[in-house]
Amino acid sequence: MLVECIVDRDAAIPLRDGLHVYADIYRPASSEDVQVPVVICWSPYGKSSINLDGIWHRSGVPRDWTSGYETFEGLDPADWCRRGYAIVNVDARGTQFSEGTFFFWGEQEAEDIYDAIDFLSQQPW
Repeated sequence: MLVECIVDRDAAIPLRDGLHVYADIYRPASSEDVQVPVVICWSPYGKSSINLDGIWHRSGVPRDWTSGYETFEGLDPADWCRRGYAIVNVDARGTQFSEGTFFFWGEQEAEDIYDAIDFLSQQPW
């Protein structure tokens, strides 16, 4: 990683039905002292299993443009932490390491995202 950041892998985010989704959280080192804005990348593709290296020809993105910590269809934490943002890559319900049954683009997923936003908004950083 090209910048100082705090990485919390497999952070449990509680949902209203008692299950958990799991996230990799990248935040600037400065977040120990001040709150920072959060960008949530919510995906069934996996928070750490697929990055641009696993995509055909890296989707045209040169290797030296990324840190290797980016996820498929997600942001590059090294770039955004440098700008003062926390990046939270979440495995959606029922995918990868998260608990439950996968529901995509429905009321259940909307509630899960709401719960994640609520949880993250209560963090001291």
